[in-house]
Amino acid sequence: MNLKNFKTQTFLSNLIFLACLLTATFGRSFSGIFIFNFRFGELIVALGLITYLFLLFYNINIFIKRSEYSILFLLQTLLVILFVGSLIPSLSSLFNPYVYKA
Repeated sequence: MNLKNFKTQTFLSNLIFLACLLTATFGRSFSGIFIFNFRFGELIVALGLITYLFLLFYNINIFIKRSEYSILFLLQTLLVILFVGSLIPSLSSLFNPYVYKA
């Protein structure tokens, strides 16, 4: 690992720690700050969704290659099925941001 990569990793981990600390301290006030026309809380939710989808596809890849599954994989699959199943009766669009807020 080179020094530049280490400094970048240290900076990002400190930035994430600071964001968590400020969110825990100031709560709604801090998560309501606008950054790039989005609230900070919305950006956190979007980052969580991206991370969740990445882990879901990673686990699907492991399941296909090894034919092994874990309880976490089953819970993730159930969560996606329930989410999509709740969208069908309400005729909600996946492109509507309110779907992910509520």
